[in-house]
Amino acid sequence: MKVSNSIIIVLILFVLSGCTTNYWVISDYEREVDFNMYKTYEVYNHANGFPKGANPINKQRIERAIKKEMIELGYEASEEPDLLVSWYVTVEDKRVMDVYRDFYHRWAYYAVNVYEYQEGTLVIDMIDRKKNEVVWHGKTSERVYEGMPNVDKKIKKAVQSMLEKYAKDVKLNKVYASK
Repeated sequence: MKVSNSIIIVLILFVLSGCTTNYWVISDYEREVDFNMYKTYEVYNHANGFPKGANPINKQRIERAIKKEMIELGYEASEEPDLLVSWYVTVEDKRVMDVYRDFYHRWAYYAVNVYEYQEGTLVIDMIDRKKNEVVWHGKTSERVYEGMPNVDKKIKKAVQSMLEKYAKDVKLNKVYASK
């Protein structure tokens, strides 16, 4: 199934329907790493990290949101960073099948409804630049659709939720760690 440009644009928005919702973030990290030793960062989006034909403004929104949240965590931007913050976006076609049964009448009745939708996922990896190893990995996903409202707010909230999870996972002695 071919994804139209307008839907690809929305994939960036992958976020939950409410702007104030905290997103469910799945994450993993290296337990042996002292994350408080990292002081500087640089945002890195690899060549395949943003869908071709998608709205470039949403790419800028994601990068701005990451930079804002990294500063909130106490990191400083640098061209020779301790951490590379790598991110990418994917979109997948999904299908859900609901089966309804009715055994209360004389004959058994079955109804099957199939729903197709698209799910957008934002992935953020924290990479130790010197070791060239991923030290934290997080992702959040949500159903996306054409014409989703409040795109900028949704991107900001998704990135904020992810980096709050990062700070809690790695027990940073910084802003989010006290929340």
